[in-house]
Amino acid sequence: MPRRAHAHAAVAAHLLVSAFVAAAAAAAATYNVIDYGAVGDDGGVTDSARAFEAAWAAACAGDAAAAAATVVVPAGGASAGVAIVDTVVSAPGRSPNTDGIHIKQSTGVTVRNAVIGTGDDCVSMVEGSSDVLIEAVTCGPGHGISIGSLGDTPEQVAVRNITVKGAALAGTTNGLRIKTWAKANAGAVAGVSFSGVVMRNGSGIEISGVSYTDIEGTSATATAVRFDCSPSRPCAGIAMRDVRLRYQPPAAAAAEEQPAASFCRNAHGVAFGDVDPPSCLTE
Repeated sequence: MPRRAHAHAAVAAHLLVSAFVAAAAAAAATYNVIDYGAVGDDGGVTDSARAFEAAWAAACAGDAAAAAATVVVPAGGASAGVAIVDTVVSAPGRSPNTDGIHIKQSTGVTVRNAVIGTGDDCVSMVEGSSDVLIEAVTCGPGHGISIGSLGDTPEQVAVRNITVKGAALAGTTNGLRIKTWAKANAGAVAGVSFSGVVMRNGSGIEISGVSYTDIEGTSATATAVRFDCSPSRPCAGIAMRDVRLRYQPPAAAAAEEQPAASFCRNAHGVAFGDVDPPSCLTE
């Protein structure tokens, strides 16, 4: 798998980190990255960026009469040591299921200096993601930066050691969130840190068990901070330090920012420094 995906490989970035099989319909044309020279060796030694680009270009240039074009990445193994740097990913804000960069079963992943606008998560991290650094990412439109959804099936691997810092989110339907299914499946999310994030007209911080440091900006919803956790598995160990969010109604000018609210359910933790809206966490 590639060490680095350059700006011209923007659309392929979604595929570089996640190993999956896309099952094509009977009438669909398929483009297997292996046929274009991709090598899935252990440890991510071989740079297959050009193979991904070539497969994607072939899919886009294929027969317009076909029902669909599918880029196939054969399943098996996990990615390690992937860097996606100086990347632009763009899709219409109303386009469904268009995650910008989707990370799964991967360790040692870095996403830096990326500009992402989509109809889904700008960056999503699901099962088996660990030691991930998301830095200096500009997000919007989209659903924000997300971990999950998790817990849909009992065999999912934990998500650990995720760092998001220096990000800017503008006009996203969500801000920073962890999404889980309301099912009795086991799993874990641990070692997650969000810091130095600026939000503009996002829709809040949701479901967490992590730390938020130096988060500022405006929310498009009156409830800017939301920790909505399960009664059977309450969130614990949440830490908030210097989180400053104001409510800006969609039609309001910057001068009309209003105080925002926070909402907590089954959420426990502590707050330090300047926290506005006031923390609703319980110890």
